[in-house]
Amino acid sequence: MSTSYKHLSIDEREKIMVLLSLGKSMGIIAKQLNRAKSTICREIKRNGGVDNYSAIKATCLYQTRRQACRPSLKLTNPYVFNLVQDKLFNHQWSPEQIQHRLALEGSQITVSY
Repeated sequence: MSTSYKHLSIDEREKIMVLLSLGKSMGIIAKQLNRAKSTICREIKRNGGVDNYSAIKATCLYQTRRQACRPSLKLTNPYVFNLVQDKLFNHQWSPEQIQHRLALEGSQITVSY
């Protein structure tokens, strides 16, 4: 039997906020939401703590974190693509050397392998 994980919804975050304001324990909140106590503890700890938890702030932080973990784009800039291709195949540069060159030119693009 596999476990299916599901992110907390804005409604669940609002319920957490209300129940915290009523002084409910994390165990009670977890039971009310049918979630693991560790999920509730982690959510509260990540997003302001017991005294400063805000559903809106927690949702904004969640969305920011989700954006940050997206995969990076792969050489969509034609100049960088041509530079990488030239240095790799014609000059046998390593990705580290190419990255250093891009950094010297002030590029925000990173190259890794």
